[in-house]
Amino acid sequence: MFKQRVRIRFRKVGDLRWIGHRDLARTLERIFRRAELVLATSQGYHPKPRMTFPSALPLGMEGWNEVVEIQLAQPTDLTEMVSRLNTESVEGLEFLRACVIPTSAPTPQVASCVYRIRLDEGPYEEVRFRLAEVLAAPFWPVHRASRNAVLNLKDHLWQISAAEGELRFRLRPSEVGGPTAREVLESLGLGNFEKDGGVIIREDVILADQESEALPAAFPQA
Repeated sequence: MFKQRVRIRFRKVGDLRWIGHRDLARTLERIFRRAELVLATSQGYHPKPRMTFPSALPLGMEGWNEVVEIQLAQPTDLTEMVSRLNTESVEGLEFLRACVIPTSAPTPQVASCVYRIRLDEGPYEEVRFRLAEVLAAPFWPVHRASRNAVLNLKDHLWQISAAEGELRFRLRPSEVGGPTAREVLESLGLGNFEKDGGVIIREDVILADQESEALPAAFPQA
């Protein structure tokens, strides 16, 4: 049986950031059907389209370069497929590109994620001051009350910068026990950032097979 493994990059923004991961998966299924894609399905009494998300986007965040992998049951021109998907998509969900992945390749693993937030002038200057302090110290504590533990953020944070009114950082995935993006913000005095109307953007999801790709030079090492 023919199977074509395809990795799709997409953007989830605006009000759509308030739908959860399961609802997103169901939305994608409907879009795939409307675009007349023939997906390979799981076995059993209730077959489901084969879709893999390396990392679920946290509720309330925008995702600018998210990842889903699907298996197609018939040959498909990927450029045309992306166009059809965007024609059938909903507001706030844009399909960016797609590529074929060898069927023998391992399950995609997230190496790191890049986050971005935009700050007003006052909070931005406070964050720059706080960031200079913690980067100069040997230990950047993140307190985990639920586990009665303290993590050193420097063990999990690969890159961080505050420039032109924005904070950007590259973080190991929280699925492996590391701090979350929201914990990074809280440690910088931005615990109420979202309550005050701010939006956290997950700018990129970097997979293990992309790890050698360089990030922009304007994004310096921490």
